[in-house]
Order: sequence, then structure tokens, then C-alpha cells
Amino acid sequence: MFELIRRRGFAVLGVSGVSLLATVGANGSALDTATADRSVNGCTIVAKPTPEHHTACPGLNLSGADLSYKDLYRADLSGADLSGAKLTGSNLYRANLSGANLSHAKASNASLFRAGLSHVNLTYATFSDANVYRADLSHANLSHAIAYNVQLSYARLCNTTIYNGTVTNVTCHIPPFPGN
Repeated sequence: MFELIRRRGFAVLGVSGVSLLATVGANGSALDTATADRSVNGCTIVAKPTPEHHTACPGLNLSGADLSYKDLYRADLSGADLSGAKLTGSNLYRANLSGANLSHAKASNASLFRAGLSHVNLTYATFSDANVYRADLSHANLSHAIAYNVQLSYARLCNTTIYNGTVTNVTCHIPPFPGN
């Protein structure tokens, strides 16, 4: 009743006159084309980042880029221009964004857990429902930023300019997190 025929990287399963066609790799498993690395404004976004292999685009111009729902785990975006970028729902866990420009960026529902955000320009950025737990925001500028329902527990706010232009040193006693 069931018949499996393999030819040139394709598998055909015949079931009572109905055929199912699927692309398969050399080992017979289905190919995962949706998880391939992709390039955005000259930056290669690594599809399945690891501590050793992750997105590395320091200093690049990614202004206005749509990076929504991307896995940017441990990404090095230090000094990058991400002004107006869309980071909604993205995973920026342990990402290095130090010195980056995120003015007018949209990062609602994003995870910035343990992200390095020191010396970052976050003016007019939106961080509603974001997780910024244990992030280093020392010397960051958050003036006019929108940050409703943001998890800031244990975040480092040292010489940080907050939404109303006030400089806060409320958590300078927390040392910078090693290995961000």
C-alpha cells in the first residue's frame, strides 16, 4: 500500500494514488530551508546562533532594518546604527549593543536579557513589554523612550539618562556583568 521511491534528492510517497513530494537531504531527512542564514543590509543574520557562531555586524548601518522576530542571541551589534530598526519580538539575549544607535527603534516584546547596552542611544525608542533583566544600561540615553511594562530587574543603570532627562546612578553598585 505504501511505497517510498528516492530519486535525486526527492522522496515520493505513494498512498492509494495520492502522492506526497518532499525535498530531502543526502541523509534522507527533510531540508530546513526556512532556517538558512540571511543578509540584511550587508549583515549576515545567523539562523541558529551559538556562543561560537552568531551574528557579528559591529559598526554596520542597519537603520530602518526589519529584524523582527530574529534570533540575535549573542549578536555583536556594537556601534551599529539601528536607528528606526524593528526589533519587535526579537531575541537579543546576551547581545552586545554597546555604543549602538537605537534611537526610534521598536523593540516591543523583545528579550534583551543580559544585553550589553552601555553607551547606547535609545532616545524615542519603544520597549513595551520587553525583558531587559540584568542588562547593562550604564551611560545609556533613554530620554523620551517609551518603556511600558518593561522588566528591568537587576539592570545596571549607572550614569543613565532616563526618559525625563534625569541622570540616574541608582544601580551603580551592581558591577558590569561579565560575558555579556
